[in-house]
Amino acid sequence: MSNFPSQVMLYHPNSNLYLFVSSDTSGGDNIVEAHSSNNDDRNWFTFESTGSGTPQYSYCIFNHAINQYLFVSSDTSGGDNYIETHSTSSDTRNTFILSEVAPKMWTIYNPASTKLLFVSSDTKGGDNIVEAHSNSADTRNYFQLIQQDGTPYTEIR
Repeated sequence: MSNFPSQVMLYHPNSNLYLFVSSDTSGGDNIVEAHSSNNDDRNWFTFESTGSGTPQYSYCIFNHAINQYLFVSSDTSGGDNYIETHSTSSDTRNTFILSEVAPKMWTIYNPASTKLLFVSSDTKGGDNIVEAHSNSADTRNYFQLIQQDGTPYTEIR
């Protein structure tokens, strides 16, 4: 992506929430959740290119606050997989493909699980849990990438 920002917040306009890495765990891995605060260090993510031979917008998503990568877990709720974090970057469950589906609106797809990230109505400690499912028509799959200046990133011109 041209001029892709170094760090972004993942904002979910459908629920008006921001993704963050929670201190809640499942099987020793931190759970990714969504909350209303846009002023939390755990909200900031870096998209690290997975390198040559992969789709153009293929990334590992790294959280600096806890120094871990997002991945699609085998832990489930109602058939949907939890999004969690761990320290390795070489797991195929860490690879996500970004697609801009409309100006400033993105989907985040994991090819290993063939699922898309979304903010679930499931909660833990008052925060919504971020999960992955196969429903590509669900608008809960749409995210904005909020840059450090507070504006949403767009690639479509």
